[in-house]
Amino acid sequence: MPFGPLLALVVLSSSGSAEASILPAPSVATQTLTTPRFAIAYTPRATGAARLLAAQVERLRDEIANAIGSDWDGVTTIRLGRNREEFVAMALPNRLPPSWATAIAYPDKSLILLETRSVTEGDGQQTLRHELVHVALGRLGSQWPRWFQEGYAMTLTGERSYRLSQFQEVARAVASHRILPLASLTRGFPEDADAAQLAYAQSAAFVGFLRQRHGGEPFRALLLATRAGQSFESAFAAAFRSSVSSEERVFLSDIATTYPRWASVLAHGNLDLALGGIVLVVAFFVRRRRIAVRRGEQARAEALEDLGAHLISFTNKAANDDGALRTPHPLDPPPWLLMVVREVAPGDDGGAGVPLEARSS
Repeated sequence: MPFGPLLALVVLSSSGSAEASILPAPSVATQTLTTPRFAIAYTPRATGAARLLAAQVERLRDEIANAIGSDWDGVTTIRLGRNREEFVAMALPNRLPPSWATAIAYPDKSLILLETRSVTEGDGQQTLRHELVHVALGRLGSQWPRWFQEGYAMTLTGERSYRLSQFQEVARAVASHRILPLASLTRGFPEDADAAQLAYAQSAAFVGFLRQRHGGEPFRALLLATRAGQSFESAFAAAFRSSVSSEERVFLSDIATTYPRWASVLAHGNLDLALGGIVLVVAFFVRRRRIAVRRGEQARAEALEDLGAHLISFTNKAANDDGALRTPHPLDPPPWLLMVVREVAPGDDGGAGVPLEARSS
């Protein structure tokens, strides 16, 4: 079953650089509203939604720029239609939205296309925030992997209403061995709504995993590096001190624990729907707790390794070139602590320490 509004948040992009010029409005959009950084073209039947949008859009854009840590230039064009017919009529030629979409961004054109219900129904601001993230990425760089575009937008804008649906979808995919390789989600998502649902859920799960594992700072470094002209792969390696494939392997090694099979089985068995919903909520929060505990264990192991390496290096340098020991300094670590550290951390003598794979899994 689809995520609903989430699957409307599709983005189409090209590998070229973003264009800063304002796109001319299609003939169906006869009205225009402007703000300092937006041009809103809309049909007469979408007048109310256009006015609501104009009152919100500048503030929401500032929120996205602050969250990303980078601002972008240029004017963003928004096209707004009252219904599906008007929505499709305002799309770019040969780049029509899927049948289930009510909002779409063309980052290479600094263009957002909206149907009025994506503004007035539910959390319309959330929809607009998501599309603004896509525009920001299009202005700050190019050739973003599709999984990063969607996963980053969903994670950055805090789309909490979809998190349980995401958890349920990924848990179901784990149980049925349908997890998609990230390489298949680089250029685009499946056209089929059900397959696209899994692609969205898995992209958000992986980007959320990166954020929990590394924090938010590497994402800002990644954006700055790509803005300076680096490729995504090299910028990612520098920002996260790891490759995408290495992070994917750790993600897959954790996935059976963080998205347990039993949650999917119980939620889709013959249980009452309410009970199934409770089970999903419990499984969701159990997963979050397990992630927090594991990340804490990783941090402690890494800190101990760093301390051990520092102290062993310190003692190895304590002897002069002629082998004579220098005079102890008041701040030198006590001998008993050095002995303990040598037991738990590898020195230059080839001792066996904690392997990186074990520490990262």
